[in-house]
Amino acid sequence: MLKKVITLILSIFILMVNINPSLAEPILKGKYGDWNVFINPDTDSQMCFIASKPIKQIPSSKSWDPTFYITTFGEASNEPSVSAGYNYKNETQASIKILEYTFLLSTNGQGAWLGTVKEEEKLIDAMKKGASMVVKGESEFNTLTTDTYSLKGVTRSILEMNKLCPIK
Repeated sequence: MLKKVITLILSIFILMVNINPSLAEPILKGKYGDWNVFINPDTDSQMCFIASKPIKQIPSSKSWDPTFYITTFGEASNEPSVSAGYNYKNETQASIKILEYTFLLSTNGQGAWLGTVKEEEKLIDAMKKGASMVVKGESEFNTLTTDTYSLKGVTRSILEMNKLCPIK
């Protein structure tokens, strides 16, 4: 449930900034490799997140703007999620592959997330060990997508995010 709330908050924030750019945007606190660390000062509970964009997208003939996030909201755990840049097909799952590990994510609208804190911890651990991450999904128009993310700098980004927004 918390994952849906955080995905919804991020989606609403992105939509609000696109509608009214005068709203405070998250503040970039650092760039480490291919990952950026942000803090959002305008939330009641401190929110920090890291984000990255894919280095490769298939099919190249389509246009979408995905982002992978790990968010800390208040004193909650680090929560990975995907904003696909398109609506996922109803009743489908997205997947993430890192090294020999495969993770299945629940989807709703443009968001995808893992079901348990234990799965989130395993994904983050795999991200720290790997060099790249492949996210696959299916759009509401039956287009299969593959987004490849570099994991260069992800470990340092997570450390910096957790310094800005400590978790318990």
